[in-house]
Amino acid sequence: MTMMSYLGVIGGVCSLAGYVPYARTILKGKSVPKRASWLVWTLSNILIVMSYWALGARSTIWVPIAYFLGSLAITLLSFKYGRQAWGKFEGLAFVVVMISSIRWFRFDTPLIALALNMTIGFIGYIPVIARLYKDPMTPEELDLEGWTLFFLGSAFNLAAISSWTFVIALLPVSLFIMNGATFALALRNSAKRERKADKETDGNPIA
Repeated sequence: MTMMSYLGVIGGVCSLAGYVPYARTILKGKSVPKRASWLVWTLSNILIVMSYWALGARSTIWVPIAYFLGSLAITLLSFKYGRQAWGKFEGLAFVVVMISSIRWFRFDTPLIALALNMTIGFIGYIPVIARLYKDPMTPEELDLEGWTLFFLGSAFNLAAISSWTFVIALLPVSLFIMNGATFALALRNSAKRERKADKETDGNPIA
């Protein structure tokens, strides 16, 4: 294996580990995953892996694989601990997944499949980023530990790019930007929580 391959594997391990904090809150009953959303993301992630591989990705394929395995694990947990919650987004995303897969296999267009399914994944970041931005006291499913691992995974994956072409760099660069934004907000919110806790402790003579 080359150095780029090792960096890619490390990125994949970090990314897969990023799902652990959320899975832990599910098992503790503190989070209730939406079954439909995670099922769609799992289908989308496997198409990302397949199309990205077809486009020539090798050293940077491990992070997408980790996202597929992680989302699959959460999907399986959702069947016992989650709720259905099949809404407009899930329905539209499912249609996009089906269209992108049919178009790819029918017309051999893996780049379109990759782009469409990346869009589904990044739409999922929007409410998370919005919540992190508006509410410094975020719930446990937006824990700093998980976002730190996701960010590290995307950083290693970025360093693992062996060929800086558009089709290979598109996914690692996009993930680095999105995970970097969520990590920065989670880090900011963690600092705010600590400052608030310190003020409450200082104001309590018994503490």
